[in-house]
Parts: sequence; structure tokens; C-alpha cells
Amino acid sequence: MIEVDRGQRFLADGSPNLVQWLSARFGLRPSTAGILVRVARRLQDLPVLRQRFAAGDLSLDQVDAISKMATPDTEEGLIAECLGLSNAALDRAARRANPPTTPDERKIWERRCLFIQHSLDGLEGKLTAHLPGLDLHVVESAIRARADRIPPNPETGSFDPFPARMADGLVELAATSGDGSPGPVPVTVHADLEALTEGGMHCL
Repeated sequence: MIEVDRGQRFLADGSPNLVQWLSARFGLRPSTAGILVRVARRLQDLPVLRQRFAAGDLSLDQVDAISKMATPDTEEGLIAECLGLSNAALDRAARRANPPTTPDERKIWERRCLFIQHSLDGLEGKLTAHLPGLDLHVVESAIRARADRIPPNPETGSFDPFPARMADGLVELAATSGDGSPGPVPVTVHADLEALTEGGMHCL
């Protein structure tokens, strides 16, 4: 994949960028392809993390977070520190280690907010949130993962409308995460690093 990136060979296949090329070639979601591209680029400077990933010791989610924080001098110790952390804790650490830098990113980050409004009778309420794009993706992915696992309505035998299931997913996510118990179950992907760097990919 790195060789394809360096030589911009994706252009010969009609793809405008590497993410779209990878998504089309291997049937990946654009979000998954984007993570793979970003991770592969970071791993070029992180030999220890690259080796552990290639050996299957770390999942793609773990490597994605750790590679945002590691340097060639710190990666070995950082891997040892992070092995016992959940993916949610790793993501939080990575976000703290990479605060917004450009003026536009800083402005968006400073505008982040969440409003909770209850009705007068307390029977219902409304949530309104403004989040940076990457943070919104984290929240949406976690809620969707829950919503996708919600079974049909036992009264009707059919699935409720997806917006209703998203609301249920949000409540379920909060109910299972608020007390410190595990939140959404992550999808673990192990990739053959040699295949990635040579233009192919195999998921184990």
C-alpha cells in the first residue's frame, strides 16, 4: 500500500486518492480504509510498533491510537503502558496527546458543546451536540454499533425505525458505560503488514 501511495499508482485505476482506491479494491468502508492509510503512513517511522502489528500482537484499533502518540524513542515503552488499556481509554489518550493545532481546528474545538433540555413534566427531553468531526465520528460509530444490535420490537415483530434504534443505542451505550463496565464491543482487525506495504491486504 505504501508503494502504491508513493508512486500514486491509484491514479492509474481511476481513484482520486489512496483511501478510495483501497476501499474499492478490498471492499472496505471508506472510514476503515482511511484508518489503514493513516496507520500505514505513521508506521513507516515506528519499527517496533510495526513489528508488533505485523505479528498480530496488536489490533488495528490499538495501533491506530498508539501510533498517534508514539515516537521512535518512546514507542516500546508506550506499547507496554497501553497494552492493558481499553480501546476507549486509548482513544482518549490519543486525543489528549494531539490537541487541535490549526486556527480552524482550534475554533471548532472551542465551539464543542452539548445541551440537554428536559420537558417541564420530565417525561421527555432533547439532546443537541456540536462536536469536531473526528469526535462526532467516534460518538456516531459507538451509537451505531449499539443500534445495529438491537433486536426487533417484540410487540410488532419488526425493527423499529432506525432513528428510534439510534436513540435506544445511545441509552444502552450510556447505561453500559457509565458505571465503568465495557462499552461497545470493538471490531478487532489484524492486518498482514507485509501485504499492506506491498499493495495487497489480508484480514485474519
